[in-house]
Amino acid sequence: MDDLEFRRQAYADPNNTDQDFLDKKNESIENEKFVEELKNLDRKITQAIQIEAPEGLAERIKLNQQLGEHAYRKKQMRRWFSIAASVLIVFGLVASFISTTKTNDLSQRVLSHVYDELYHLEENHHYSIARANLMLASYGGEFQQNIGSLRYVGKCEIAKQQGVHMILDGKVGPVTVMMMPETKIDKALSINDHRFQGSIEPTSRGSYAIIAEKGEELEQVKQTVNKNLKWRF
Repeated sequence: MDDLEFRRQAYADPNNTDQDFLDKKNESIENEKFVEELKNLDRKITQAIQIEAPEGLAERIKLNQQLGEHAYRKKQMRRWFSIAASVLIVFGLVASFISTTKTNDLSQRVLSHVYDELYHLEENHHYSIARANLMLASYGGEFQQNIGSLRYVGKCEIAKQQGVHMILDGKVGPVTVMMMPETKIDKALSINDHRFQGSIEPTSRGSYAIIAEKGEELEQVKQTVNKNLKWRF
């Protein structure tokens, strides 16, 4: 038996009693030592297998597994909550940006309408409040009393919606009042540029815009409109 075959059989079974194996083992001290080391290892493995597991070991292993899984799930939940919160923040910022953009857009559209029809500021027809009420009637609105000297009253398209364009006498100059019954807003919006000042005011039906040259006192005009404007539907 050569050395390679001897070692193969020794690894497979160090307690081998085959005569060829025993003869090869007794050839040298190194072979005997090699076999004895394998026998000692074999005995230790056998002893380890025979040792009884500590009481409750299986339950503790199972519990550790469950705790590990629970910790993992909590970590995953925190991760998903973090992602969800980030998404909500992004949506909130986008919604806020869109809302601000729409608000600025409406103010700009109204101001652009004033500039597009500046020629109305030169008109002075002295219309009665009945003419304004005739045009507001189709929207269910009316002024219960006169709101001032009406230089101009006419229907027009404001911010892509039908409305009524009026020009009143002011202390500094003409005051534009645009009734926009189809344009709903939640709160007052300011209008301001190098020439004009004003605001868009919410009502129970749509809104209205009031614009005038810089320096005009608009609060009194606004109070008069609010006091006398009524919507039937």
